[in-house]
Amino acid sequence: DSVVELDENLALVDHVPSLANALFHGSGTSMRGMPLSHYICEGDERDTFDRAMRLPGEASARMFPTRLRDSWGNAVRMDLFHVSFLSIDDHLHHLVGLREQVDARAVATLVEQCACGELDALDSLAPIPEQPAGPPVRLAESVEVAL
Repeated sequence: DSVVELDENLALVDHVPSLANALFHGSGTSMRGMPLSHYICEGDERDTFDRAMRLPGEASARMFPTRLRDSWGNAVRMDLFHVSFLSIDDHLHHLVGLREQVDARAVATLVEQCACGELDALDSLAPIPEQPAGPPVRLAESVEVAL
């Protein structure tokens, strides 16, 4: 989950580490000044995002689903919560909350398979690319999910 502030051009006012982490962007690259639409998957979704962000402001936040593209090219389903406000210098800004949509049934099935011994939790993860050097890294002792 992340909360970002967008300027009148719908660009990120500051770098937001939680969003960078969710999209697997390294800590060495700032997202500041990038239009949020740059990370939205498809052209139609970008148009919907632009239209929704430019609707006249309301007292309550609006929500709409979209998909953001992470640095590996995967589509990450997100719910966006949006409210507009006037900044201290009288420019229209936007506060956007982003919440990743989680498929609870898929997670529950994975946990059940692991608990029943049908599946090793680490076997279900994407393969890790070979590293040029260095000692092996332990990923996890166990997986616990609260539903």
